This record gives sequence, structure tokens and C-alpha cells, in this order.
Amino acid sequence: MPNRTLYIKTMLLLVPLALILLACHASGPPASKPTSTPYPTSTFSLPTPPPVSPDLVASLEESTTDILGLHETSEEYQEAMDAGLRVVNVPELGTFFGIWIPDGYDQQEVPRVMAVVPGTNGVVYKSMELRIGHAQAHGYALVIVQWWKGEGEDYLAPSVVYSLLETGLEYVRAEYGADVDKAAYEGFSRGSAVAWEIAYWDRVLGSDYFDLFICHSGGMRDPGPPFNQGLRAGAWGDDVYERQRFYMYCGMKDREPKMVGTPRCEWMHDAEQSVIEYGGTIERFIEDPDGGHADFLLTEGYYEDALEVWFELTE
Repeated sequence: MPNRTLYIKTMLLLVPLALILLACHASGPPASKPTSTPYPTSTFSLPTPPPVSPDLVASLEESTTDILGLHETSEEYQEAMDAGLRVVNVPELGTFFGIWIPDGYDQQEVPRVMAVVPGTNGVVYKSMELRIGHAQAHGYALVIVQWWKGEGEDYLAPSVVYSLLETGLEYVRAEYGADVDKAAYEGFSRGSAVAWEIAYWDRVLGSDYFDLFICHSGGMRDPGPPFNQGLRAGAWGDDVYERQRFYMYCGMKDREPKMVGTPRCEWMHDAEQSVIEYGGTIERFIEDPDGGHADFLLTEGYYEDALEVWFELTE
């Protein structure tokens, strides 16, 4: 009898304990909840512009021919050379830039320089022809970069374009005394569409070369390149264009034929809204009701107005 009593007491202790252990084993540790990351930082990453060293700038030499061989095919080459264009090859970046320096440049109180990024299939020599008259009239220097490699869709990445611009600006600073801290950026079409990332690098790297970005006929397409996607997602912060100033132009008759006649002005207004949202200032927005794709370049009044804004900002 005592054994039976002991058995019962033991079972009364062990059964509840077994039930407790079984319940713990079945439930296990609580499952962790999945985290929601709609715009992970890793999704939006940009290559950093290649560094531009003083040694690189000092090693550059002026030439009459370019390493891409575009001087052999450009109809505007000889005219550009006759007007005083100088070619500077940059083998490290696989391309070149052109410079034009006005007479008496070293005597100017503010030796300004405009950096030009051409549009689709743009070539330095043709770009020079379209801009030299304004530069001669006002006495500022030109740096025109060759970011199209001469075939198909072979363009430098925006980060490399920034390094090419930096190389050109530092060269004219070292050789001709240009005040590159009061430079203007002028981009046409694709050269305008890449300006939004160029402006970002100019601020985030602390270079602050450009007092004004003149952007015409090239806005922000949706979804657009990685930089634009990251910008809209807030990946680059909320002050991307802080203290930066923009002059914008679009023509209402300018349409993108590859996208079923999409009005390019829509993309330029998208760029306007993004610049304002992320801290930039729109000095002027010109919407020409009769304007076509290149009418900013071909209409003297528009170009002169942009120059006036640049001069006022850099007095």
C-alpha cells in the first residue's frame, strides 16, 4: 500500500511537469516579424567619381587632335580650331575635352568659365560652333567635355563625366587662372538630363564649382537612371540640391519620338519639382509654347538671359 501511495504521488508531480515541457517544445521561440524596407540603401548605390589629382592635371597637354579620332570625321573641326579651340586628351578617362580662352583673360576681374555637356551624339567641335559667339561677346572661357565615345550608346557614366568636368576646370584654373568656383554648367538634352547627378556630386564632394546649372530640353524621366530613382526614394537625403541654383528651359513642341511623342516639358517640370523638393532654387523656368528641341541654343534671347543670371550670381 505505501508503494502504491508513493507511485500515485510521483505521477501527480511528473504528469504536470511533462505537460509543461511538451507545451514549451511545441511552441518554441516566438517567430521574428519580417521587417519592411521599401527603399533599402543597397538598392541605390552610385559609383564614386574617379579622383582627379594635381599630378594628373599637371601632366595634361594641349593638342590639335583627339584620342577618339573625332577630329577626322567632324565637319566643324577645322572651323573650331581656327576659332581658337584647344584639345586636351585625358587618357586616364579614355576621352578628351576642348577649351577656348578669350584674349586678355588673365586681366579680367572675374575670369569666368562655362562647362558644357553636349546632348546625344554631341561632339566638342559642333558644340563649340553653337556657343562660341556668346563666349566671344562676353569674354568667358569654355570647357566642353566629350562624354560620347563616338559610337552608338557608348557614353561615360555620370560619375566619370563629373571627373572629366573637374579635370577640365582644374586645368584652366592652373594654366589660365580661371575662377572655377564661379563656373556655370550648361547641358543640352542628354547633357541636361545628366545634370541632376552632376549637381549632386558637386555638392556632396564639396567642390562647389557651379554657381548656376543651365539645363535645357532634358528633364527627369520616370523611372529614369539609378540616380533619379534613388532621388525619388529619398536615398540621397533631403538636401541634395541645397544652395544650388538652376535655370531651366523646355519647348512645348519638343517631343520624344521614341516614346510616342511624349512632351519633354513634362520631364522638365518633374525635374523642377525634384530640385525644389530637395533644397534647390529655380532662378528661371522658361516654357516656350512654340519651342522645339534646340531652340534654347538657337534663340539668342534665351541664352543671353541665362548668361545674365549667371553674371549676377557671380559678381
